[in-house]
Amino acid sequence: MNFNQEELGKAIERLTQLRPYASGEFIEVNEDNIKALLEKGAEVTGLRQRDFEFGIYYFPSSVSFAIGVNATYNAAEKKFYTPEQQHEATMFHEGIHYLMSHEGMLFGPDEKATIYDTFVDETVAEFAASQVYGYIEPSRLELCKAVKRKDPKEIDKILNILGFPALVSDFLRNEMLNDTSNKFHELELYNRHKAIEEKFRQARDFEAIAKDAEEYHDYLMSIPPYERKEFRLTINFLSHENAKRLRESGILPSHLVAWIKDAVQKGFDSYGIYFSYIVGAIK
Repeated sequence: MNFNQEELGKAIERLTQLRPYASGEFIEVNEDNIKALLEKGAEVTGLRQRDFEFGIYYFPSSVSFAIGVNATYNAAEKKFYTPEQQHEATMFHEGIHYLMSHEGMLFGPDEKATIYDTFVDETVAEFAASQVYGYIEPSRLELCKAVKRKDPKEIDKILNILGFPALVSDFLRNEMLNDTSNKFHELELYNRHKAIEEKFRQARDFEAIAKDAEEYHDYLMSIPPYERKEFRLTINFLSHENAKRLRESGILPSHLVAWIKDAVQKGFDSYGIYFSYIVGAIK
């Protein structure tokens, strides 16, 4: 196969860190650019603008590729961790975590965070980011489904939409189809939780899902943090799907944030918020 190895390496890295956004550019991550994104985030979510104070820690893009994390916000340290060049939508997403933290509405992440803390945090940030930047379709979830079905035509179609050159697409498709190590655990976890969500949507009753939700949560929390790479993909799939369906239901990020603020004041935990105000709001 006649292709440039450097081009192939970049394509594989791009596929691994695929961003779902339809617009936005790579930017220099600095204080001014982050503040501009925070102002935009406050406007979209209805959260208060303030004198923004935060730190930035840069790590190499090679580390980002190795660990499968584009960027993150550490609420305890009030610091953004990111390569020096980052997609603005990714930094906007992390900025929503910053804003929610300052309002006492960021549930995680820390060693005590439950999976529903993470589901709520990521859905809010992803919903706000999708409102501003839109999504490329089909999604990474659809690519994963196509690979599991061993559907080469659909894989080629998705890779073409994502802009991969033909020769590189041929290589990536063959690699994905021939990868016997891929057990699609992230897709299994996604489907398992979507079944719980649908059961709640039908019953509108926490009793109906209590056993399933507890078993799902306990299973995931039993996995050591350093082995949760597949779960990170499941979170990505769920938050992306939630964002799409919330938008399709005519809900705005500012509505969801207002509901969460009210729920927090009433003493709701993230489990109650996720099912009552996210799953329950989707039409």
